[in-house]
Amino acid sequence: MSQDLINVLFLIWFFCALLFISIMAVLLSNLKERWLDRLSNKKDMKFFEKVLFGLLNSEQPKNHKGNPILNIDKMTGRQFEIFLKEMFKTLGYRVKKTPDSGDFGADLYMEKDGKTYVVQAKRYKSKVGIKAIQEIVAAKSYYKAQYAIVITNNYFTEAAKELARENNVILYERPELIKLVEASKKNMQVKNNQK
Repeated sequence: MSQDLINVLFLIWFFCALLFISIMAVLLSNLKERWLDRLSNKKDMKFFEKVLFGLLNSEQPKNHKGNPILNIDKMTGRQFEIFLKEMFKTLGYRVKKTPDSGDFGADLYMEKDGKTYVVQAKRYKSKVGIKAIQEIVAAKSYYKAQYAIVITNNYFTEAAKELARENNVILYERPELIKLVEASKKNMQVKNNQK
């Protein structure tokens, strides 16, 4: 065999090996990502169930035992996003949490019955202002969603309500959140009774 032929065969083998390694790296990366997502979803669901059934905080007064809204009031913003993600799943939505930073104003992206939604979660100790409305309007455009929702454990300022009306943004204040939580809790109890 001539030296030129050996060199060509070696180069072909080398490039095939590089291609194989690259493909395997991409496949393993995707597999790892799916595995981590699955673990994260299980952890998120356990957290959600603890909040929903009032098991997160044993310091609740007896007359409020099992009231999820008291646990929600003590959450961090990120915990509130995770809670909402799991809550909307129990209500029949397909939900994806957006990245913690660079989310373009949306915390969740959801689909149900062919409709798409972006959600801004605001776990506040005071009323939510117009900034949240401005952010979700931008997110609706960026994610090309049909509907925009801002949901809070508190209430909205009058200016925020007016801006939401003008931009067709759906607002869920504390009473609506409680109703959603109760509907979710009911769905979970039905699901658990079927097991």
